[in-house]
Amino acid sequence: MEWVASLLVIATIVVLASMGRVRKPRVLPQVPGVHPDDVRELTALGERLVRERRAERACVLAERVRMIRARGVPVRAMTPSRVDDQWLLRFADGSVLVVQGRRSADPWLVVRQLVGGTVELSDHRYEQGRLLLTLDAGPRRPEFIALGEA
Repeated sequence: MEWVASLLVIATIVVLASMGRVRKPRVLPQVPGVHPDDVRELTALGERLVRERRAERACVLAERVRMIRARGVPVRAMTPSRVDDQWLLRFADGSVLVVQGRRSADPWLVVRQLVGGTVELSDHRYEQGRLLLTLDAGPRRPEFIALGEA
């Protein structure tokens, strides 16, 4: 029994020690034959491209949502994704959006409504740089943040 208590004390010490670690700053890779200034310039270029592509993906996502709403495509299913607090919103035309509920109960409201009724995308808008979706789920209107397409 004493060994169990000793094991718990050791595990606690290891956990507390690992929580106190300071994260090391990101170090640029050392590429043989390439000057460090060139590495910094290429890294900055790569980061700029990622930012630009993010804006393009957001535009494509907004256009997809606009088309779903304009055609009145109903929601067929809402399933949890592999990432915590993210859900897959599946439409009747095969479109799948990765979303996150603004409130923790919002996904469950949609799931419950889908059991005995229909759910449709009733509104979409940008708020603080995020694409927000409002679903018509019976008497409730849950809101979701659109994160991307699956």
